[in-house]
Amino acid sequence: MRIFVWPARAYVPGVTKRHPDGLFDNLCATAEPGMTNQELADSDAWSSAHGYFQAGYFWEARQVWRAVCAYIPPQSEDWLVGQAAIQLADAGLHVRMGKAQEALALCDQVEAYMLGLRGVIMNLSANWFAEQIALVREEAKESFTD
Repeated sequence: MRIFVWPARAYVPGVTKRHPDGLFDNLCATAEPGMTNQELADSDAWSSAHGYFQAGYFWEARQVWRAVCAYIPPQSEDWLVGQAAIQLADAGLHVRMGKAQEALALCDQVEAYMLGLRGVIMNLSANWFAEQIALVREEAKESFTD
């Protein structure tokens, strides 16, 4: 069964109202201790976080990806990709918050996490990260001229 919670709006701190506590609890519970990294990558939580990100719901993506990453062994390639996904969502969120310089610094962090990683890890490809970093950087740089 697919669990997906589509909030009425994307939360942007200082701009929009925060979601009710516990809104994502059932979704996050689809990632559990003892699951393999691939099971975590295939969970409703991980795929929903990706969907949130793609729709510009960066805070929501970050929160759900964090919940999943709690069960990935630290410093593994899967964990690095998880951290990169969280930081990329945070970069997108910072652009929305009007903090372009911080967003660019977060993009640098994402690139550092992705150094040397190739192929598809946690159902996300290195190419996808490169494309998303470029989009966030472009949006951040455009905000400097606005």
